[in-house]
Amino acid sequence: MEDLLLIRHSKTSCSPNHIKGQGEYDISDEGRSLINKTTRIIEESDYKFDHIFTSDLNRAKVTAKSISESQDVDLNYSTRLREIDFGDLQDLKDEDLRDFYQKTEDIYNTRYPNGESTKDLDKRVRSYYENNIKPLEGSKLVVTHTTPIYSMIANFYNINKQEVG
Repeated sequence: MEDLLLIRHSKTSCSPNHIKGQGEYDISDEGRSLINKTTRIIEESDYKFDHIFTSDLNRAKVTAKSISESQDVDLNYSTRLREIDFGDLQDLKDEDLRDFYQKTEDIYNTRYPNGESTKDLDKRVRSYYENNIKPLEGSKLVVTHTTPIYSMIANFYNINKQEVG
């Protein structure tokens, strides 16, 4: 088994009740504190990463940058590690997303209006992992978003993503 750690980006200044998707948001003060704590925990554990990958969205980049600087490891940025594209639902309230889900029978295969489906995200994340992360030797850190992390875990454990949504 390879050494792979998945970390979700830190907290943003965006309202927690809003759909963030692929929007750009600053890290909140609490988020910066959590980044410092996470970096310190990794440093104190004496764990060394050989490779660090991150989404190109600011909230993931800022989180990953702190760790990469403390480890003196270059960052590998990718659009394919971005959060799901919620399309027209971007920046709306969480209840709008719940309304969309209630009207959708097949959440895994249904694209958000002018966005992507969970299946689309799953394909891009899996492809990136298989072609860019998995082939490398050594320990790896991936700093990304909630849905790509779910996707990777589901793929690692052969979980039926249609059942998880």
